[in-house]
Amino acid sequence: MKKKLSIPENISVLVIEDSQTMADQLLNALKKLGFPDSITHTLDCKTTYEALNSKKFHLIISDWNLPDGTGFEILTKVKGGGAHASAPFLMVTTENEVSNMIDAISAGATEYLVKPWNIDELESKLAFCLEKI
Repeated sequence: MKKKLSIPENISVLVIEDSQTMADQLLNALKKLGFPDSITHTLDCKTTYEALNSKKFHLIISDWNLPDGTGFEILTKVKGGGAHASAPFLMVTTENEVSNMIDAISAGATEYLVKPWNIDELESKLAFCLEKI
């Protein structure tokens, strides 16, 4: 039996995903894994930057491809300094090129998960991210 995720009380999570179907799958999986219902979900870079400017997040989960930019751009901005620079960042994407994975990790992504994923893979990546909080 797997060890339950150690999720900090009052954790604030930001999910950046433009596909409502993928967002629903991810949000449902997070709920099953024990995360609170109060997860913030944004659909694009613009609303993501607004959310980042208005609230402190302990964990950021982002898609790579967004309608008005990329999760990689968000990653580099977040890790460039400011209130969220130390927040673990999980990139969840269909981008399975090794060069993209290396770029993301080099830019500060804590973990990288390729879609389609299963809940065990997600849980494993999240466990590593949660150790960094």
